[in-house]
Amino acid sequence: MRARLKIHFDGTAPGLAEHKLDLSTFGEALAALTAGLRRTASAIVGDAAESRAAGRVAHKAKLHVFLEALTGGSLGMAFSVEAPELISGDNSEIFDDLPLRSTEKFVAALEKESKGVYRDSAARKFLRALPGGLTIQKYQVFSGDAQVLEVSIGAVDLPAEPVDLPSVIRTTARILGVTFEPHAEVRLDAGGSRFSCAASNELVDKAIVLRTEEVEIVAVVTGPSKGRLLWLSRLEECPPAMDREARVAYVLGRWEKTLEILGR
Repeated sequence: MRARLKIHFDGTAPGLAEHKLDLSTFGEALAALTAGLRRTASAIVGDAAESRAAGRVAHKAKLHVFLEALTGGSLGMAFSVEAPELISGDNSEIFDDLPLRSTEKFVAALEKESKGVYRDSAARKFLRALPGGLTIQKYQVFSGDAQVLEVSIGAVDLPAEPVDLPSVIRTTARILGVTFEPHAEVRLDAGGSRFSCAASNELVDKAIVLRTEEVEIVAVVTGPSKGRLLWLSRLEECPPAMDREARVAYVLGRWEKTLEILGR
């Protein structure tokens, strides 16, 4: 069973006044629309399948999204969203209403994301890819001739992307290599996690010397693969970690005069 999706755009984006689809303007968004519908379908199928087969079955949920016509209005587009081809052994019941369920879910997410509510990163990516100058967006989902959902969007206020806060790590690692351009970095492997750290020239030189040894590092990391190297040494050269009392004593000793001034 296929679903039909009608989209209407109004505004000042290139081509709208002439009722034309400018591919250079809307091309990225149309690709994001297809990817978003397919990702939604994959998640629906994966949730329905047994855990052992979820990945294999979800991989098959590649919906076909056909642009059937440009319709009236500043720019109207009519799409047909259709299920993938099935082969012998596929459970057709999973795919029967997949186009409609996926399209409904994706369009509903567009409405939430446009109002600053986290719902679906693929919907957010589509809205972000749309050109500037759109004042009206309308999405209509049909099952046969019956409309099952309509969403109208005016001003878009996308939710801000969450920011990974930096954290300090101390661990053993292997040195994978160093780079010098566009800036000095040391590439590391810590227990199977690979990441790159910006480093001073002194630490880069030390990394080259110790490239065949397991080392101890202290680094500030931001996200899964980037950071800044603060310390690198042979395992036996790294000072022992201080306990709570030692840290308090160090801070009080190091910042005694500053703390005295602040306490006045």
